[in-house]
Amino acid sequence: MADVALPEDPENLRKELERYRLVVSELQGKIAKLEEDLSAAATMAEVPTVVVTQPELRQTLSRLIKKVAMIVQAEKVMLMLYQAEPGELTVLQPALGVSEEQASQLSLRPDEGVSGLVFTSNKPVIYNDALADERTDKGKISLLRVRNGICVPLAIQQRDEEERVVDERVIGVMHAFNKRYDQDFNDDDVRLLEMLADQAAAVIANAQLYIELTEKKQELEETFESIHSGVIVVSPRGTIRLINPAAARMLSVNADDLVGRPLRETVTEAKVIELFEETWKQNKEVQKEIALESDRRIYQAETSIMGDENGETHSVVAIFNDITELRQVERMKTAFVSTVSHELRTPLTSIKGFIATLIDDTDGIYDDETRMEFYHI
Repeated sequence: MADVALPEDPENLRKELERYRLVVSELQGKIAKLEEDLSAAATMAEVPTVVVTQPELRQTLSRLIKKVAMIVQAEKVMLMLYQAEPGELTVLQPALGVSEEQASQLSLRPDEGVSGLVFTSNKPVIYNDALADERTDKGKISLLRVRNGICVPLAIQQRDEEERVVDERVIGVMHAFNKRYDQDFNDDDVRLLEMLADQAAAVIANAQLYIELTEKKQELEETFESIHSGVIVVSPRGTIRLINPAAARMLSVNADDLVGRPLRETVTEAKVIELFEETWKQNKEVQKEIALESDRRIYQAETSIMGDENGETHSVVAIFNDITELRQVERMKTAFVSTVSHELRTPLTSIKGFIATLIDDTDGIYDDETRMEFYHI
């Protein structure tokens, strides 16, 4: 710090000291106001970190956007996300002060306008003369009637155990347009918007991941329930983990009553219990045909062992394919062959007799008329 020449006159020194105190007091007031704004922003924009459906995400973002507009005194606020498939930044609804028709015209490449600059550089941009600023897209600015604005990145951060940022990925940008009362945006507004953008990015990322996992889980559950074959999953302790409707019908039970309960206490079919116990005992897959008393049908049963990366067995899956009709067809085929064989024996005996008679007639006992009669028979 540079040396400051202090006045020798005590009165002037007192005045100078008083002036410094006023400056310090003013700075402290500004710091306190900024901290108050930051605290208010965190409180006012408080939103749930986990949302599980698209409507919930839309409602959460709507509340957040309104708080953003209130805190930075902006007339318009919108979020833009990068969509990998079209390779564009597109408006994420809802947006404040931006209609859906306008939003549909705002898609742009990640190298266009202020949005692209912020997205690629991961740094905020502030501009207080939108039309004169060379970084802005004049067509988009005119469409939204933007006077000034702030754009900050929507970034997802990964931190280590010591809360240090080890990775950061930008998923989009947040815009705030037109500071109210004809004022200019300043650095304090940028800091506030960056903090709120971090919160928005976390909500969006968590929501997208949660919704994606939920949709995949629902798809798997629907597939599992629609399988025509019976499927039962049992833990090493003999507890039923999963059972699909086909297996429940096979055992004449309610699937919800079996999940989480011991196999031996809930399943009355001894052959099903023996199938799992044999798999556990031999620690290998088992295939066998079983006939159940519960529905009087025949099943081709096959077990499979599910293990973890360490080779530890944590579940056995049994699949039951109904082969009742197949076995019935096989029995009908066997019966048909037996019947046909029996029915063919009588005429074949007669045919063999006539042929043997003709073959043995080496002396010409039978005349041509008799032979022709035998042939016709």
